[in-house]
Amino acid sequence: DALVSVKLVAEPGVGTIAAGVAKAYADLITISGYDGGTGASPLASVKYAGSPWELGLSEAQQVLRANGLRGRVRVQTDGGLKTGLDVIKAAILGAESFGFGTGPMVALGCKYLRICHLNNCATGIATQNDKLRKEHFIGLPDMVVNYFKFVAEETRELMASLGIRQLTDLIGRTVADLDEETLVVFKPVWRTRYGIIQAIRVVVLRHLAHTLLVVCRGDDLQ
Repeated sequence: DALVSVKLVAEPGVGTIAAGVAKAYADLITISGYDGGTGASPLASVKYAGSPWELGLSEAQQVLRANGLRGRVRVQTDGGLKTGLDVIKAAILGAESFGFGTGPMVALGCKYLRICHLNNCATGIATQNDKLRKEHFIGLPDMVVNYFKFVAEETRELMASLGIRQLTDLIGRTVADLDEETLVVFKPVWRTRYGIIQAIRVVVLRHLAHTLLVVCRGDDLQ
């Protein structure tokens, strides 16, 4: 059977909309941030539409859980995801799958000119013009494969630094769940340069996740 997928723009109130979509028996909800975009829309439409995907995803996750609807749907996010750190942040905030568009396009040779809707792509990617394709397109499948290998490797390294064995164990985890485990993992390597760098990254990640959750709840920052 086909799955019903609904894409929602990350904006204030998206959690309420996501709850309604889940009650209407949707199978997949995609929370899309304002950033990224393959360029299919004009620049003005991309620059001034929506909020960061972190805010929309966090709100949708909390509303779905509060209404007992989280288990009914699969949550995805996209809109500017480029690195393994983005995957980790999205998983912590509740995403189960992750949409990549800009990164793979750039790996194929995209120059990010935002003229895809004009059918005259300078790199021959987003065009139906055979002449532009033959003269300018240089992309190979191996380029995209290599890009995702690096994303997966960074994701694996960050998961190891957090003491997480599987990505599914990280989905929807709160900052409090990670605090004690993070200290245990970093204790043996705290004095090494690698350990310090990784510790800083995790602290920044924890602070970002905490700030997002507090802002979405409307509480005061401590």
